Amino acid sequence: MLPPSIRPRRLAADFPPRLIFVVDTEEEFDWSEMFSRQATSVRHMARICKLQDICEAHQVRPTYVVDSSIATQADAWRPLRKLMEENRALIGAHLHAWVTPPYDEALSRPNSYQGNLPPRLEHAKLANLTSQISDSFGSRPVVFKSGRFGMGPRTLSTLGELGYKIDLSPAPAFDSSEDGGPDYSELECHPFQDEASGLLVLPWTGALLGWTPANPIALRRWAISSWRPKVRMLGILYRSKAIRRLHLTPEGYSAQQMIELTRRLFDRGHHCFVASMHSPSVMPGGTPYARTDGDVETMLATLKRYMSFFFGEFGGEPWDPLAAFDHWSRKPEWAVPAGKN
Repeated sequence: MLPPSIRPRRLAADFPPRLIFVVDTEEEFDWSEMFSRQATSVRHMARICKLQDICEAHQVRPTYVVDSSIATQADAWRPLRKLMEENRALIGAHLHAWVTPPYDEALSRPNSYQGNLPPRLEHAKLANLTSQISDSFGSRPVVFKSGRFGMGPRTLSTLGELGYKIDLSPAPAFDSSEDGGPDYSELECHPFQDEASGLLVLPWTGALLGWTPANPIALRRWAISSWRPKVRMLGILYRSKAIRRLHLTPEGYSAQQMIELTRRLFDRGHHCFVASMHSPSVMPGGTPYARTDGDVETMLATLKRYMSFFFGEFGGEPWDPLAAFDHWSRKPEWAVPAGKN
């Protein structure tokens, strides 16, 4: 799924850990139902200041990757454009194929992953989204994140053709193959550069962790080998916590879990961290993670707690995708020590 022409990037051992915060800025829709081209409500954007305020309290310039529903509705894009013009936020692109014209594909779960679309259609949707964002924000985006992490074999090359510099699509430890999507289960979360397209790729920070001496990735590979009952074996490993999948997000994870993931990866030589969440989570009912007012407040409190840890006792500093790109353009450090995750 990922191209072979990749070189991991790293930060020097004495470089302070850096945190990039990305917001998947999109319409509200029912995650349990089939995708709809009509589900384009963006009511939650009236509450996006709740998220922005947390970021600014920690000097974080968030990256709002916006999809077509956001870029074509003034009530959604105008507040973000003001933040961008005041240098308080970055704006990138986020492709939800089912609400981005041209509508030449059938609605299905496999087609919700852009990498499954015919190359010409993927290119056309990306070009259209890029134009929508350019028109609304007065600036052409150079940062991209695919909806549902759904990059495919031609995604990076297409992004390069359209002038993008940075991709945020991969989700290490995620496997969506049974749903028709990509498998990132064995991808490490180090940033890397794709030599063919020139894009810097900053994966969402996530990993498989466990309490056994065994490598969690190897243990998972053993569990899903063809001669074993895959679902049962994986269920046993996850329930016993021999394998745990953790990601840097307040959606579905506690602050303590996010802190544990950060410390464990830092001990393995990881210094660049990418946290993420969905914009509709600021509104009750916006996502499955935010069904009530209490859920929203808990999630925002989790994010506050994690940022307080990262920029306080952990000694980290805020970063953003453009700063990362500029850093590695000046200091092309390639090698990642063997055995580091």
